[in-house]
Amino acid sequence: MFRRFLIIQALLAILLVAGGFGAFLFVKNGDFGSFIAHKISENLGRKVEIESLRISPGRWIGVELRGVTLANLEAGSHADMLGLNNLRAEVNAWSLLFAGSPLVRSVVVEGMTLRLEKVQHHKNWHFGERTPSSSRDTSPDYRRLPTILDFQMKDSEIVIRTTSGKFLRTRIDQANVSSEAANTPVRLHASGSYNGLAATLTGDLDSFNALRRAPQPFPVQLNLKSGHTSMAFQGTMTDPLNFDGVAGALRLHAPTPAVFVALAGEALDLHIDMEITGKFEHAGNDWKLSGITGKINHEAFRGAILHLVEGEHGKPDHIRVDLAFTRLNLNRIIAGAPPPGTADKHADIALKLDPKQDPVVDARFTVQELSYAKIRVANSRFAGVLAADKIDVSEVSLSTLGARITAQAHAQTISAGTRITADVGMHDADIDALGRGFGVTTLPLSGRIDGRLAVSAEGHTVNTAAHQARVSAVISMLEGSVEKRVIELGSIDLRSAFRRADGHASLTCLLGVLDMRAGVGQIAPLRIHAETGTIAGSGHFDIFRQTMDLTIGSQGDTTNSFALDVPVRVHGRFDNPDFAPASWSSEGRAQMAAADNIAPLPPALRNFASQNPCLRRTGPPARH
Repeated sequence: MFRRFLIIQALLAILLVAGGFGAFLFVKNGDFGSFIAHKISENLGRKVEIESLRISPGRWIGVELRGVTLANLEAGSHADMLGLNNLRAEVNAWSLLFAGSPLVRSVVVEGMTLRLEKVQHHKNWHFGERTPSSSRDTSPDYRRLPTILDFQMKDSEIVIRTTSGKFLRTRIDQANVSSEAANTPVRLHASGSYNGLAATLTGDLDSFNALRRAPQPFPVQLNLKSGHTSMAFQGTMTDPLNFDGVAGALRLHAPTPAVFVALAGEALDLHIDMEITGKFEHAGNDWKLSGITGKINHEAFRGAILHLVEGEHGKPDHIRVDLAFTRLNLNRIIAGAPPPGTADKHADIALKLDPKQDPVVDARFTVQELSYAKIRVANSRFAGVLAADKIDVSEVSLSTLGARITAQAHAQTISAGTRITADVGMHDADIDALGRGFGVTTLPLSGRIDGRLAVSAEGHTVNTAAHQARVSAVISMLEGSVEKRVIELGSIDLRSAFRRADGHASLTCLLGVLDMRAGVGQIAPLRIHAETGTIAGSGHFDIFRQTMDLTIGSQGDTTNSFALDVPVRVHGRFDNPDFAPASWSSEGRAQMAAADNIAPLPPALRNFASQNPCLRRTGPPARH
């Protein structure tokens, strides 16, 4: 009986050994690619293909994958979202059976290409029934996350396609993540490029055991370096594998514009040396940099916020920027720093609006001292929104040429480039400083003036549009003074032949209405009402040539008995005009009496002009 029992036990042992050996041979020589690909396809709702999946049994189970593809969404930029040439891994067999999480000795990934994009407002990294508007509403669960002692990635690429269709490429030549054990720190090192710009990433992370305690904050320290450009982050993440729940200090030093060219994915003619520090946060669709301080071309600035919200339901992303500068020289940023001993180059800004603009940018800037082209500006404020094919500027406020300027503007794409319309107000301007700004060294007027301008311009750059602009303007002065010789010259006062009229006469009102196209303008009318008489005039000028041709005459019932009331022509350069007698023009007389018909004004300018008492005073115009 006992012998029979021994024989049965021996047979069972032989069967078990034979079965285990057969299973070992089956697993070792079997290919599970098709089976696993089918199961994953069902789970993800996308087609997955695996050319080969082989398993090598043992204490360290070997796994090798070849030729893996994961289908993209329909209408994506490429048929496959994921492509993988080869993956090799070694997993501890006992950790699969008895440990809380698998222990992986090594993983090697070669030739991986991952494409991330929105396709018809759907994110291709969302699978199954999940809608594009849904978000993670549960905490991350990393309890079964494997401990990987050595992870390597070679010759791989991550391609992000923006909503506007640009491709942002991160090339990974060599990457390594390593740790000695589950409870020891993790080291990260990667080298490659971003949009062709070589870069190296290093990092010090907490242990895998700490990572499994998510959503508790996971300490992270990252350093990115590209040439002389460096970026450092030190903080925590509550969901590190999804780069979510991020909070910490960010520092960027970019002494050249190369990093901005790479980020934009296109050529940018900028000359920037930038340093930035601030608090960086990312949670869900929100990316935020707040408490910003830094320098641009060694000029300090600070900022309340730089905030990006990822768009949902087919909406574009939205960026809000709020920055304050002490000094900002746009000439050096756009045209570059001048050689030593030379003046700044004159800047020009391209007027190019993207019909697929994404993100929408809502920007607010304040600058205490601003330089652009030959203009120097103080205490400027700007608020505007950049969206698809348009720019809406709700506020421009600045001080320049002795004047306070306010404006609202709109820009829209047209076939000739970009059309700009603006409503500009000039407040309490010093007429002497304003004249010097346009090349007029001396003016026979003094006082403070106000103005309203309606501007329409088209072009491919700011300077081109400015040179071709159409400007309607009303200039008004209600108190000031005018040189007495101007009134005498305008009225041909006989006394001016025997003496020079020195001093100034009090000015009750001044009104100038002009219409300018491409720098060439018409003044109709120009009226000055002073205590010694009323002068009216009309004429033409050329801003770029700095020339004028103006005819002025006096209103007879306002001058004294020595005045002949013969009109005078003033023509030539702004800084050195000539004077000559002129003759009356009946056509000009009719025009002077109907200023709004001479220079048709938008309603806002018409209302502004109507408040000036000079508009109700007529005088005989002239023709030279």
